[in-house]
Amino acid sequence: MPRAKKRCIPSDTCILGQDVRKGSIIVVRGFPGVGKSLLALYFSLKAAKHDDKVLYISLVRPKNKVVDELHAFASMVGKKDVEKLEKHLKIVYYNPFEFGQIIDKANLSPLVDMIEEGDIKGVVIDSITALLENIGENERNAIIEKLFQLLEKLNVITVVIDDMFSAKDGYNMLHFKADIVVEIKPIGIKDGQRIFQMDIIKARDMYVKQSRHYFSIDKKGIMFYNKKPMIEKL
Repeated sequence: MPRAKKRCIPSDTCILGQDVRKGSIIVVRGFPGVGKSLLALYFSLKAAKHDDKVLYISLVRPKNKVVDELHAFASMVGKKDVEKLEKHLKIVYYNPFEFGQIIDKANLSPLVDMIEEGDIKGVVIDSITALLENIGENERNAIIEKLFQLLEKLNVITVVIDDMFSAKDGYNMLHFKADIVVEIKPIGIKDGQRIFQMDIIKARDMYVKQSRHYFSIDKKGIMFYNKKPMIEKL
């Protein structure tokens, strides 16, 4: 089992060793319950601490449920941090079909207006699986292409949550187009806590080595353990 190290706020700097450049698209993939949405909140908190605003697009849970999660997040990072995050976080809910229609028909003005008029610097999409799971591969690739073109044009940092419902789920256009791909999976239990493995499997245009982190989640948040290279000497 990995040895524990000091707790740090999970962010691009903590995980990658450097800040993510503006306009980057980060895909966080893993099975349900491994902490992907929690990681997205931590990324949003870092932005809020820099007085940057974040648009949180939920395609799974209605707005009030996301707000409930945000209040529960206070037990991990503190009430003051969550109050700051609430001021900088705009939460919107779309059902997956509605959001798909917006992207597919290029009727993007509502999103563009929210991002430009709200001076948004970061976007979270949770989760894109809800949008893509019931459509064919060709249509799925077209939607991904249009969505990424929009995000690249707006030049915001985006975290895209990708649920994996099957062990057969492989890599697709979503991961090919992304600048950074982070994959999370459970690997065991230590002292009654589940241990997760986080792999940085892609980091385009960044001086970041493919690396592996271990972490657990408790009432105080995420605890990282030692980091090591993805590829070790035989």
